[in-house]
Parts: sequence; C-alpha cells; structure tokens
Amino acid sequence: MPSCAGLHYRFYDGGGERFTYPIILLHGMGGSLLSWPALLRRIDGLRIFAPDLPGHGKSPSPYCQDLEQLSQCLYEFIQEMGFYHVVLAGHSLGGALALTFAREHLERTAGLMVMSCGRYFSFPTGLISSLRSPAKMFRAVELLKKTAFHEDFPHVSRRKIMHPLLDLKSAMLLADLEMGRRFRFEGMPSAYKGHTLICGGKADAYAPPNSLRQLQHMIPGSALYITEGAGHMLPHEKTEEIYEAARNFFKKASLPENSL
Repeated sequence: MPSCAGLHYRFYDGGGERFTYPIILLHGMGGSLLSWPALLRRIDGLRIFAPDLPGHGKSPSPYCQDLEQLSQCLYEFIQEMGFYHVVLAGHSLGGALALTFAREHLERTAGLMVMSCGRYFSFPTGLISSLRSPAKMFRAVELLKKTAFHEDFPHVSRRKIMHPLLDLKSAMLLADLEMGRRFRFEGMPSAYKGHTLICGGKADAYAPPNSLRQLQHMIPGSALYITEGAGHMLPHEKTEEIYEAARNFFKKASLPENSL
C-alpha cells in the first residue's frame, strides 16, 4: 500500500471564512500541484489546498496502482488535515479520483468540480503501449503534446506544459494512464446531495463530450459546461474561462446549506 501519510501540499489562503468548506485540487495524470495554473490555485474568498498525489511532485513514493488505493490516500489526507466536509476539484485522473471518493464518502463531499473527465476515458492508439518501454518515453510525451490540446493551441505553450513529464519515470505515468483506462463511472447513489459541475473541451479526445454527457446523466442535478476551442488540457487552454466558472461554483459549493 502506498504511503498516504504526509502528502506534500500547498495552502492558498484567499481570505475564506472558517465556516466555509475547504477546496481540494486534485491534479491529473503524471502531474503535481504545480500542474494547476496559478490563477486557479488562488481565488479570493476561498481556502484552497493542493496536494501532490502519492509518488508525484514532492509526495512520498510509491505511487498508487488503482483508484481505490488513491481514494483511500485522499481520505487519509483529509483526515490528517482535520476536515470533514470538502469540495473536490479534479482534472483528468483527478476528476476520476474525486468521483471515486464521492461515491465512497457521500456525506463528506459537499461539491464536485470535474474537469476533462467523463464516465470513461479514451486514449490514442499506442500511447499506453509506448510507455511499457522507458526508451519510448519521449515518443509518448510527443504523442500527448499532439493529442491532448486543441489544434489551435500554441506549440510553444504545449512544450512548456508537457516538459515536466520528461523527468518522470515511465512506469509512474503508465500506472496513471492504466487507472484512467480502467475507469468506468457506474453512477452516483441517490443519497448524494452535493453540488456538481462537469467541465470539458469540445475537442477533447481523452474525455469526449459523449463521455461527459453520460456522466451528467448519472449525477442528478449536475451541471455540464462544454467549452469550444479546447481539448483535454482545459485548465491551461481556457484558464480565465475556467477560473470564472470555478470561482462561482466554489463560492456556492463551499458554503454550508444552513448558512445560505
């Protein structure tokens, strides 16, 4: 079992009141807390916590091999921080983690913002197989740069965003992608009463719009926001647009119902 204690994280104090629920940002495949654009880590009026998942960034190894392990690690992190109700925001695999945690801990999940994650993921042919050989890591990152963004997104920016992946062990990125490949969301229990916002790019090849719509149907009361001109790297491709959506959603979801 991976080490779930002492995950590295950063706290961004936007001046949120202590009675509001904390926001926890969950990064995607092969990422770290720094994968989130700075604008999304700092939102006025909110308390935001961004951890590195096990084996990622500055958090202890080993990394997790399945979402159930990862969800348990998130639960232990939340316990260690002394939180009860939380609002989770996840990008890509982080979205799958948020959904997995919410199914297991309905009473503790006050809200979900799921970005670039639907009911399932779809990966380009050859991506996962290329990572089985460490010598082909460069080829895998090149394929990600080509397929994870909208065709109009600048190549200079793609290289900057994806460059940290070249420093990773191919086995860790492979484990993340395998978790994504196996992910199939089977629906949210009717007892879930939290707020839910699902966001995705219209040109996302990894979490296509049909996957997002299926997810929306499985979570009663959820809202779906599909953005033109964006692929899988939505927080980077449409940072300001997602910032506005996140700020409005978090301020509603982080407020206990009895204080409305």
